[in-house]
Amino acid sequence: MKKILTQLPVRTSNPRENGLTMMMDKGLSFRQAEDFLASNIEHTDIIKLGFGTSIITPNVANKIKLYQDNGMMVYAGGTLFEVFAIRKQLDDYKKYMEDIGLNMVEISDGSMHMEHDVKCEIISDFAKDFKVISEVGSKDASVEISSENWLKWMQNELSAGSFKVIGVLLSIPSLLSDSQKTNISTWRSSCNCWRTSTIGCSSQETDKSEYRSVPSIFACECCIAFGEA
Repeated sequence: MKKILTQLPVRTSNPRENGLTMMMDKGLSFRQAEDFLASNIEHTDIIKLGFGTSIITPNVANKIKLYQDNGMMVYAGGTLFEVFAIRKQLDDYKKYMEDIGLNMVEISDGSMHMEHDVKCEIISDFAKDFKVISEVGSKDASVEISSENWLKWMQNELSAGSFKVIGVLLSIPSLLSDSQKTNISTWRSSCNCWRTSTIGCSSQETDKSEYRSVPSIFACECCIAFGEA
């Protein structure tokens, strides 16, 4: 049907480097994952196994293989990493990722404190064996990060080995208008899927001049993600 419409932007095909779309799987069954792929495989690049669902979902290894066999990049959300990190069980986390067949991980500190240089060391270590996506910012809206540190930390994490870096916009109030702050607060409190979005749009699609040096950018109401194309 889309071929009937004229003057539509050209959409790149899989595998893509920019304009990546991530779907958050919050515990789908194997059959539900099959149904999702049947309808959305053309438009999806990355599957995020949200929160800690990958450790409690039955047959998760089979589901991961299904996604991977259909060309998806698959990784476990950073919350699970933090559960292991705060217990100083990173070796166990690596082994679990390998056991369930994941070759991509998220390194984040959104619900715990971690010195940034330590985080970058962890990213570099994991990047030896996994594709790494990392996240800058806190899930706690009361935690503020200056826009200078936010951009600096993102660039540091890219340099440390991250494939993409997700930025939690709630941590950067200086980039938001009062109405945006209100809208995000309202949306986040009422919507349980606020972190499902598109990653890696061209930096030319934003009017934020301070982002021009970043090769690719993703922006929604709650998060912005940067990554090298």
